Formats: sequence, structure tokens, C-alpha cells
Amino acid sequence: MYELPAHSEVSLIIYDIVGREVQTVVKTYQETGSYTVTWNSTDREGQPATGGMYFARLQAGENSSVVKMVIFGRLELHNTQTALESRKPLLYKG
Repeated sequence: MYELPAHSEVSLIIYDIVGREVQTVVKTYQETGSYTVTWNSTDREGQPATGGMYFARLQAGENSSVVKMVIFGRLELHNTQTALESRKPLLYKG
């Protein structure tokens, strides 16, 4: 989720650990307000992303932010910072 205090051009791009662009999730002009975006863990060709470390870079006008994410095999995408802060387990044991 992100909030725009003013209308601006917005991009949200996913990169792999070596800096290669995996997927452009958002690239559009957006009005002031709150937005929620979900990455479906696929690359530009629609193929599932492999397990590993990824970075989401949100650019809105002059401002930018980067979030570190981890994919564990075929499990859901986790924001490592959120998982560590809330002390939730990072691995699923079925």
C-alpha cells in the first residue's frame, strides 16, 4: 500500500537480486490518494518467479522507496521486514 500526497507519474518495478528487471507492476499517472498493489510473483512473460530475494522499487515523482522481498519456492511472497518485525515464521511447515 502506498499513498500519494499529490498526483504524479508512478512506477513500481520488481528487480531480482542482481538488479535485472523482472516485472513492471505499475507504470501510470495516478491521482492523489491511497493505492494497493499486488505482484502475482511472475515475470514479464507470465512465468512464475523462482525462489529468492527480490526488490520492489516504487517511484512517484521525485520520491522513491525500495522494499526487500523473499519468495520461498512456490509459497507466497513475504516482505522480510514485516515478517521479522512481527516475529512470524518465514518458512511454512505443512
